Amino acid sequence: MDKPPDFRQRSLPRAITDAARGFWGVWLTERSMRIHMVLGSVVVLAGIVTGLKPAEWVAVGSAIAAVVFAEIFNTAVEAAVDLASPRYHPLAGRAKDTAAAAVFTAALYAIGVGLVVFGSHHALWQDLPALLREAWHTHRLAAEVMLTVTAALAAAGSLVPRGRWPQGPRPR
Repeated sequence: MDKPPDFRQRSLPRAITDAARGFWGVWLTERSMRIHMVLGSVVVLAGIVTGLKPAEWVAVGSAIAAVVFAEIFNTAVEAAVDLASPRYHPLAGRAKDTAAAAVFTAALYAIGVGLVVFGSHHALWQDLPALLREAWHTHRLAAEVMLTVTAALAAAGSLVPRGRWPQGPRPR
């Protein structure tokens, strides 16, 4: 019988590779993650258009990160519960529902941060069409790059069969 891998001996590059594979797996298998990332990209574009201050960027970035973290956590809990309890069990359902509640709570927090941060920019709401035209000309390259990357990631996610976790080398 093989010995279980000793994860304490992993190198930093290996740990980063494993984390990237985990993130990519969540991206490929979880529609909600792709939705959160697209909405996060829209919020970042809105922040560029609005000209957020550094403190506002910290608040917005933290809110986006909270939602992404909660979605990753939810996916991990669901996978662990499915492994431990392949049949229906009320506690398994409770664990999954609780993890989903973490995502919901983080999303509500992000909405609240967005309302506070973007709501304080009254000029944004008063003259939105002119502001968007001006911002498009000023930040066109950044916006095109972000939209292209977001579209490419969304397309890559839609081309991969659902339910397949990316495979890679496992620790020895």
